[in-house]
Amino acid sequence: MARSKSSSSRWRYVNPAYYLKRPKRLAMLFIAFVLGTWLVWDRQSLFREHEVRIFDLNLVFIVNQVLKSGGRCQRLLARGARPSLLLDAGTNYDNCQEFPEFATVGLEEVTDAGMGFEKLSNWQIRVANRDLWDSGDDAAPAKDGWWSTGYGGPRSGGRRQCSMDEVTKLLAEVRRLQEELEGVKIGRSTKNEYSRQEVVLDDPLDVERRQKVKEAMLHAWGSYEKYAWGQDELQELFSSWLLFSLALHANMHAFIPTMQPQSRSGINSFGGLGATLIDSLDTLYIMGLDEQFHRAREWVANSLDFNKDYDASVFETTIRVVGGLISAYDLSNDKIFLEKARDIADRLLPAWDTPSGVPYNIINLAHGRPHNPGWTGGDSVLADSGTEQLEFIALSQRTGDPKYQQKARVKYDCIQLVENAITALNKSFPADGLLPIYVSPDSGNPSYATITFGAMGDSFYEYLLKVWIQGNKTAAVKHYRQMWETSMKGLLSLVRRTTPSSFAYLCEKSGDAVNHKMDELACFVPGMLALGSPGYGPGDSEKFFSLAEELAWTCYNFYQSTPTKLAGENYFFHSGEDMSVGTSWNILRPETVESLFYLWRLTGNKTYQEWGWNIFQAFEKNSRIESGYVGLKDVNTGVKDNMMQSFFLAETLKYLYLLFSPPTVIPLDEWVFNTEAHPLRIVARHDSSEQRYRPVIQRRSRKVGPN
Repeated sequence: MARSKSSSSRWRYVNPAYYLKRPKRLAMLFIAFVLGTWLVWDRQSLFREHEVRIFDLNLVFIVNQVLKSGGRCQRLLARGARPSLLLDAGTNYDNCQEFPEFATVGLEEVTDAGMGFEKLSNWQIRVANRDLWDSGDDAAPAKDGWWSTGYGGPRSGGRRQCSMDEVTKLLAEVRRLQEELEGVKIGRSTKNEYSRQEVVLDDPLDVERRQKVKEAMLHAWGSYEKYAWGQDELQELFSSWLLFSLALHANMHAFIPTMQPQSRSGINSFGGLGATLIDSLDTLYIMGLDEQFHRAREWVANSLDFNKDYDASVFETTIRVVGGLISAYDLSNDKIFLEKARDIADRLLPAWDTPSGVPYNIINLAHGRPHNPGWTGGDSVLADSGTEQLEFIALSQRTGDPKYQQKARVKYDCIQLVENAITALNKSFPADGLLPIYVSPDSGNPSYATITFGAMGDSFYEYLLKVWIQGNKTAAVKHYRQMWETSMKGLLSLVRRTTPSSFAYLCEKSGDAVNHKMDELACFVPGMLALGSPGYGPGDSEKFFSLAEELAWTCYNFYQSTPTKLAGENYFFHSGEDMSVGTSWNILRPETVESLFYLWRLTGNKTYQEWGWNIFQAFEKNSRIESGYVGLKDVNTGVKDNMMQSFFLAETLKYLYLLFSPPTVIPLDEWVFNTEAHPLRIVARHDSSEQRYRPVIQRRSRKVGPN
């Protein structure tokens, strides 16, 4: 039956031939289709964006609680959150014994970018410790111990919800951290792709300041690489007329910073061992400067030679070269560093062949002949003889060879007169735990000399504490902690306070005579006290931590009290006068910044970051030149010296960088810093087998060197 005209006209709009003959209507149909598709897609995108923002909100909440709890799974359970999220938040997933579903996930799976960010099904947290909450009762968890972050999922039931104010604050935090979060998502998008994300959540101000410190490191390293590659330190050479001008214009502060050296060269102040290069290895690695690290690694592999007819300082070579190489190995797992560390350590071992076990402080690297410097009268220096334990114990643990640890232990017992009052010496550890700065290598007896926490005494006390930390604080190293606590009781007898400002400082003693002088070197003490105070009981812990904060304030004022805002080498304290500069040079020392780093890590108080930033700015203003950084001959006038010390790159810039980095970067429960700021992995003292370490920062799958 033939269709009517009206019936056929209704169906013509579904006939493709109709539109092929009418291109304008075809175009309009296409536009309508595109607009409709865009509208549907936009609504879906908005929904997904809402899900992501809710996820970010919960991630911030999870991270905040993880960080408050010290980054341990045992203190916090994130229901429905994958181990990757907890790892990003700074959680050590190896320690999740309570939650085997976390602990059984391998590192590759945890860091696999295939884990999407939008699949969190139930965002709830159980807080095991109510003390984690610092927002008052309104922010406390519900009675049953569970907390919902606004969208609790299907099992949230009637549990307590975040208030709108709390949600608003968290959303503001999410927006502030969105850039870092997006960076993490992008950086982990491909399995085995290199991604150095030492920060998941970060303060933008910290990011900015950390970048400034990194730029300073690039400037210092670039100058060393250009002018002194492979040599120990960079030296700036001024022309004779320029030196005359510096002297003539000593008080013209505006003139002095414009002075630039006429030439630059390397100087082998440590026998040509590449001190600055080795000192900088771990700093380069931590800062993510991979190209620079790789070039330095190639020099170590191909050019570093210890067979030199040179009388080397056992102390300096140990803390800089042995410590720097082991740290580079611990971070990168590149065995070339361990092989080189073993080579130089073998050359140092004959220094311990003394009647008492107290080492000589100088040894010829080629011939193995040890001796002490003439200016000590044949004695060994306390700090030089008691600051090798961390490095040699670590070397024994990494190589599986106990001889390094045994040498360090024998030497250590003789200096400290520890462990059952050594029969051969028939002397006990001093009642106040304070030893003079000279010790006889023949008898092991201390000489009558100055007692100080400054030059020649300092790091001896530092290593008492750190050997205990390095040994996992087990019974095997308990006596080191006991000795350190004895020494800290003695330290209290050296504390004095100024008038009128009541600055706390550490005096020195020679017999019964008291010298009211404190070295800037002694400014490591606040950090040491802060690091060791948690091991005390409640009363002593607060007492020593409070003293640490007082001494840090004094050390910071060493800097603030001069026109250049840089500290002199030492300070004197007189009645009615707070402090006055003694030796007025500044050689880019790190001790004050080191203590600020520890205090910030242990308190989270941003005041210490501000102090550190002020010190960094003073270095930038007064010590930065066209080719690196130099110290000052006088902190009052700003006259520059001509040396860029290797510890400026190894310690000062590293501690400044870490001061503005999250606690998950080189966490203090996994690493211990030697006195040259080289981080060493904490491994149980009794474990001498070679360890494979989980790198603190993820590396690309391509190996830096042979493994």
